[in-house]
Amino acid sequence: MDIHDNIASTIKERGIDDPVCSESIRQHFGINDRSGTSVTRALILQTMQTKEIPIGACRRGYFLIKNRIELEEYVENLQGRVDKILERIALVRACYDKNRG
Repeated sequence: MDIHDNIASTIKERGIDDPVCSESIRQHFGINDRSGTSVTRALILQTMQTKEIPIGACRRGYFLIKNRIELEEYVENLQGRVDKILERIALVRACYDKNRG
């Protein structure tokens, strides 16, 4: 069983009401705290890709997306974050152009 199998089996037991936190994943797999968050996110992404399971995230951790409602709520959350990033990109470009352009 590889690390992605282990992560998948851990997350499959957890729903949106009981997510597994990043700290638990880091401790279980011995991931260094200094690089822990980015390494954990990368492992979760790789697990989704290799095991083809829908993993969602919230402020409290990672969970298995179990139904269409959870999926749509999670996608809406991600889209809101994307929209804010795009707004910031437009703002920083406009500020640059106004002052340097």
